[in-house]
Parts: sequence; C-alpha cells; structure tokens
Amino acid sequence: MIFSRPKLLLPCLLAGLLALASVWPARAGTISLRSEVRASLAQGRLNVWLTLKNRGDMAAEDLTISAQMGEAVTTWQGPRALSPGKPYSRILQLPFAPKLPGTYAVIVTVNFHDQHGYPFSSIAWGMFSKVSPSVAQLSLTGRPGEVYPGPEPAFVLVSKEAGPHQAQLDVFAPSEMTPPRQSFRLELIPGRPQEVPVRLTNRGALAGASYPLVGLVSYVQKGVHYTAAAKVLLRISQERDPLYAWRPWLWGLAALLLAALAAAWLAGYKTGRRR
Repeated sequence: MIFSRPKLLLPCLLAGLLALASVWPARAGTISLRSEVRASLAQGRLNVWLTLKNRGDMAAEDLTISAQMGEAVTTWQGPRALSPGKPYSRILQLPFAPKLPGTYAVIVTVNFHDQHGYPFSSIAWGMFSKVSPSVAQLSLTGRPGEVYPGPEPAFVLVSKEAGPHQAQLDVFAPSEMTPPRQSFRLELIPGRPQEVPVRLTNRGALAGASYPLVGLVSYVQKGVHYTAAAKVLLRISQERDPLYAWRPWLWGLAALLLAALAAAWLAGYKTGRRR
C-alpha cells in the first residue's frame, strides 16, 4: 500500500500535483466570439457563409459548428483554436429544398471551450429566400429575463395579418442552458399581443453574465412562407450546475488519482524486482 511505504508517498504526491496543475487556471481571460451568418439557396442546397471573430483576450479552442434547418441538424468540425482578433470564415453546405416560396432562416451554433475546459457557445441566424423575399406581417420582440427561478424572459408577437392564423415560435438557447430549443404552436389574433414566456435552467453559464436567446416565428399565408426573428438577453443570476461547471476540476482530480496509482505501482514493481 502507498501509505505503508513512506518512500512511495512523495513521488505519488508529486505526480498527482503535476497532473492537477495541467487544469489549474493560469490567469483570468475572456472569449467574445462574434458570429455573422449569410445564406442562400442554390440547386437544392443551402449555402451558409459563416464568419467568426474572437474579440476577447483568450483563445477559443475545439470549435464545433452546427447548422439547424427545421428539425435537421448538421455538424462540422471547426478550427482547433481561434486566437484573439483572428477571423475564421467557412462555407457550410446542407441539403434543403423548400416547397413554398418566401423567407426562411437557418440557425448556426458554435460550441467551444477555453484553455481550462470550460464550455461556451455562440448562436446566430441568417435569413434567405426562395423565389423572392416575403415580409412577415407581424412584430416579434423580446423581454429580457433571467434563468429559473428568476423572472422568465419572453417573446411578444403581434400579428398584422387580415385574420387569425397559426404560427410556430422556435426559441434557441446557448448550449449552456437547458433545454437548448423550445417550440410553441400559436393561434394569433390580429392586433392582439401574445406573450410567450421561456423557462431555462443554467447548466454551465457564468453567473453575472448575459447570453442571447434567438426567437424565430414562421407561418404560411396563401401559399407563401414567412419568417421573422428577434433576440433577447438572458441574465444569469443562478449558479451553474456544479457537476457540469466543475468538469475540468473533476478531470484533474481523476488525473491526480490515476497518476498516484501509477506512481505507486511503478515504485512497488521496482522494489519487487530488487528483492
């Protein structure tokens, strides 16, 4: 056993501390990833032009890019790291052939982490059209709020169409929230505001920060597809899920334990051979 052999204790502790040091924060820093999205249809495919720029002072690492069109999600591997001030551009292609003319939207989410392993994400949308753009006859606005159990954020819709009609509101949240997507089927009455509250739970967002929520409302009128988009800020007042937020430390402790066991086994093996 390790503690029955004092000579083995020091090497085990040193190996464990070196393992833990690999995940110990060296300094505070920020990552501010700005996403710009443009999209267009061409021969049954959707082309998405994505531009990223890190406006913080710390590199974003292991970027993963996801594009959502309706229920379909396509994922690509991004750059290994994006340094501060350095832009990154990429053209994404995914199959999409809408049947109706009008305006649509694609959601692009970028997941990444900092040098300590803490997860972050960026979310943006891009509008595109088939045949010609259609202008939605409704207003979509957002009311800021907080994660549960604070006051909930909400989206407010006011229809300007001639009569009642159905619409779907899809709300997309950063990956640090649960759930990341919510859908609502609505019956809209012209001129009557309809408020849709959104309840979200904090998984890994930093307390005191603000994150954007994206709302997309879509509906069909007289064979034409309409889409409108809005963004609302979500304030983080509730602490993160400790198991999710402390993943780097848990990995570090696991590395410490494995290093200590490996050092003990190696020392015991050498001692046995000397005998």
